[in-house]
Amino acid sequence: MEISENKQRMARGELYHAFTPELTAERARSRQACTRYNNAGDVSRRKLTELFREYVQLFDCSSADFFLYSN
Repeated sequence: MEISENKQRMARGELYHAFTPELTAERARSRQACTRYNNAGDVSRRKLTELFREYVQLFDCSSADFFLYSN
């Protein structure tokens, strides 16, 4: 998956357009996954791990660029 110019600028710490459809959609998916994780309540460690992996899979972890976004 190719990273958009906006995301590349964001990763480099440069000015970028934060409200593009791509970035807005990513934030919405991230917010939903975090909400599911935080509202999980008293569940097993296995379930928490599944929820965490769901969140991490929202991002392209196979790409070296993933680590630029996680810093």
